[in-house]
Amino acid sequence: MVKIWHKGSSIDKKIEEFTVGDDFIIDQELVQYDCEASIAHAKMLKKIGILSASEEKHLIEELQKISKIIKKENLLFRLRMKIVIQPLKID
Repeated sequence: MVKIWHKGSSIDKKIEEFTVGDDFIIDQELVQYDCEASIAHAKMLKKIGILSASEEKHLIEELQKISKIIKKENLLFRLRMKIVIQPLKID
């Protein structure tokens, strides 16, 4: 599976386990705080005129969806999970 940091070259399994270790466990604990901080950041960007009201609204809605899914499903991150990142479409 593809990892977000994958750059096309192979990494020795022992090195990967040493450097990545249990980071996915820490990430699981931080994702809620990341969502909350990103919501606050979106509000600030709207306040200073970088985001429009509709952009702010859309970002906050999507971040709240992520937060809700994490809470509801109690998702666990796995070291070898395929991560797909898609850009948000903003009207």
